[in-house]
Amino acid sequence: MYLKQSAYGVEIKQALVDYLFTHTDCSAVEATPNVENKASIKMQEAVGGVCVGEATFQVPESRRG
Repeated sequence: MYLKQSAYGVEIKQALVDYLFTHTDCSAVEATPNVENKASIKMQEAVGGVCVGEATFQVPESRRG
């Protein structure tokens, strides 16, 4: 069964990142996607995530939307 990919994950993740940086004292958001899940890694990068270790991405406050 083929599932069409959508940008809903990116939109949700960006909204969460924006909320955290706007309404809390959060300075970074960390995610640990499975290293084999290329779609999840692309999503982290799409919202400004930077790989800081094997499968660990951080979205710094300077990248908020």
